[in-house]
Parts: sequence; C-alpha cells; structure tokens
Amino acid sequence: MIGALIVDDETPARNELKRFLEKEADFKIVGEAQDGEEALSAIRRLRPQVVFLDIHIPKQSGLQVATALSELKTPPLVVFITAYDQYAIQAFELSAVDYILKPYDGTRFKSACQKVRQVVGDEVQVRDQLSNLRDYLERSKPLQILGHRRNSRDRIFIHPNDVLYFRVKLTEVTAHLSNGEELILNATLKLLFDMLDPSHFQQAHRSYIVNLGQVEKVRPLFGGNCELVLKNSIHSTVPLSRRYARKLKKFLKW
Repeated sequence: MIGALIVDDETPARNELKRFLEKEADFKIVGEAQDGEEALSAIRRLRPQVVFLDIHIPKQSGLQVATALSELKTPPLVVFITAYDQYAIQAFELSAVDYILKPYDGTRFKSACQKVRQVVGDEVQVRDQLSNLRDYLERSKPLQILGHRRNSRDRIFIHPNDVLYFRVKLTEVTAHLSNGEELILNATLKLLFDMLDPSHFQQAHRSYIVNLGQVEKVRPLFGGNCELVLKNSIHSTVPLSRRYARKLKKFLKW
C-alpha cells in the first residue's frame, strides 16, 4: 500500500481529494494537514510515501514544505495541488512528481497516481527532485504574492511593484497597494521579508515593511524617530523607528 498524506487548508478540497484517493485500491490515506507546519509535523510522524500538497497553504507554503523535505532521511514523493496554472506549471518544471489542478479531473488524477506508482521507492530520484526545487528557490525570489479582499475567498496575485507597504496588526498581515486597495495575506511579516528582494523592500518598523521605490521623503519626528512619506496620491506615511533607521539610510542614501 502507498501511504498518502493530504495537505490543503480548505476542508471541501481535502474531502474531494479523499474521495478520489479512496478509488485507488493501492493507496491508503494516512492523514491530513491544513497548513505548512501541520504538514511537516505529520510527515515526520506518519512517514507517508506521497504527499498531495496544496501550494497555497498558511504558515509555510507548499513550495517551502517541499524544500524542507529534502532534509529528511527518507523524503516522500510530492504531488502539488493548485487552482492556478502558472503555479502548477512552475511546480512541474521544478521536478515535482506531478501536479493536479483544481477543480480536480478524474483522468488527470489517475495519471498522477500512476506516476507515483512508477517512482515510489526510488529514493535517489525523490531526493534529486526535492534538491532541484530547493536550489531553484534559493536562487530565485517569487515575483508574486497571494492575497484576498476582506470577506472574500477569491485569491488575488500581487506583484511587489504594486505594494506601498506591508503591515502586521495583531496577527493579521496586509498589503497596501498603490491603487488604494488593502489585501489580507496568509503569511507572517518575517516570511514576507525573507521572500522579498532586499534591494527594494526593507523593514521600517517592527510592524511595517516598506517598498523603497515608493518613498518620497523622510520626515523627522520627536525622540529620534521618523516617518516615511510615500508617493501615492494621499501621501501615506509609514513609521520609521530608530531600530531600523540606520539600515534604511544606506538604502535610501539620505
């Protein structure tokens, strides 16, 4: 039997995938996870042979989970799941065993399962695939970030150039765009900072990451703090704390 773990943050999507897997006589569902941290914990505990892994999950993305698997002594196969063709194609080119698009297609799913059968047990090939993925991500920064409007489940791709700044308030992280929109992200501020190009984005405050290309001027305040005035039509401001001011001076050359 081929032990399978399902990782998706949406319950209906997990249930649908379970229905497809239950029709494959030589596959056995050993567990489920809803986010990246749960996925890594379940993989170490349950040791599945294959992980059906949604790319867009909270806490750690599917791509990040897959790269972490290369450190395991016996890593599982990875079949990526996505609702977006561009990410599916990217995952396929990065040497995942296969990918499945949402909504699921029965014929396509059976094809992915057949590829798993052909590769399962070949530890060298599995490790090479995950290493290729890890190396690619270390060389490349993602061009787009995923967000959604409040009270909407629609996923929206965000290009970093369109962002004025990112902000965290309590546990909610938002992207504030040059067109005035505010989108909610399934990411931490630290994760965003690690993803973004440091020559274009820097932390200005413990709660803010600012797009350096959108800074119009620096305005001194009392106590050695400052604020950054941005180039948008209403001249939004971002606080600049003393902790981050020295580093930003080097990038902004003031």
